[in-house]
Amino acid sequence: MKIKITALNLEFDIILPQSVPTSEISNAFNENEIEESFIQCSYRLYSKYIDSSQAMMEVNISSQLRTKLINVFRDRQALKLKDILPLMEAAAKEISHLMNDSYSRFRRESVFTELKYINSQTRS
Repeated sequence: MKIKITALNLEFDIILPQSVPTSEISNAFNENEIEESFIQCSYRLYSKYIDSSQAMMEVNISSQLRTKLINVFRDRQALKLKDILPLMEAAAKEISHLMNDSYSRFRRESVFTELKYINSQTRS
């Protein structure tokens, strides 16, 4: 599996602290059936965050990328890692850039300074 993923030359990588809560989708990941589990979890993420017809928590990604993802996930029986991974990575990158932009704007707000001060007081 690692060889298959490495062969795709993916760039996006994120390491989260152990204290970060896990979701129902990530908890469903079965390390004994990695490829099938990844495909199932990817489909669930697609359904929850990308598919405009059913995503209650739809994320903002480009229409071109959304269309590509819709086309890949259209035939659930024919899903392949080599088709899913690059598109999901592209979505992660787009979302990450948007989140960084939002965070940069938030840091310029007075409420950020207030929260930073309050946080420093609670740690003292």
